[in-house]
Amino acid sequence: MASTSPDGGGDEEFPDDPFWDFSLATYLRPGVATACLSLQDRRGIDVNMVLFCCWVGASGGGILDRREMAAALAAAGPWQRDVVVPLRRIRKDLKGAGEAGDLLRRRVAAAEIDSEHAEQLMISATWARPPDGSRNENLRIHDACANLRRYLEVLDLAPGEADRADLTALLGGAFPRCGHSDMDASLEKGLYSAA
Repeated sequence: MASTSPDGGGDEEFPDDPFWDFSLATYLRPGVATACLSLQDRRGIDVNMVLFCCWVGASGGGILDRREMAAALAAAGPWQRDVVVPLRRIRKDLKGAGEAGDLLRRRVAAAEIDSEHAEQLMISATWARPPDGSRNENLRIHDACANLRRYLEVLDLAPGEADRADLTALLGGAFPRCGHSDMDASLEKGLYSAA
């Protein structure tokens, strides 16, 4: 996600979507945006997919199976590659390009946010399983960690020590009621000991 602004740049309204609402709330929490962008830049992850992994777990959706992960990746991958990443590159290239460049950069940033919103709608459209309201927060955190682990495995990545603080911040944003030490333990058990 390019910005914490939910406004984007288009005049058209996107349909309501609980995944987008979750992503905005999570991304706006302290440390999450920085963590997501750090993981994106350092590891090449798609922030929307990481947020999807967390949302499925946090909403009581359980653990993504291989088919569900593949469907989400198939929906997100081409759009991320062909639309979101080029807009991000243009926005970054315009940094420091003077007043006119700054105006254009803001417009490209708005288009980038809209493109990320559209990607999330594409990902969300692949998800049909109803949430399980009986899953307590510990199980939901476990599920989010399992989903993140599966996503990283698809990318042929193992979580490294450099990722720990970012993943803790991400999960802390997705589960704001959980204490920091509890999140560290969940992360260790769900991502690192299984890696």
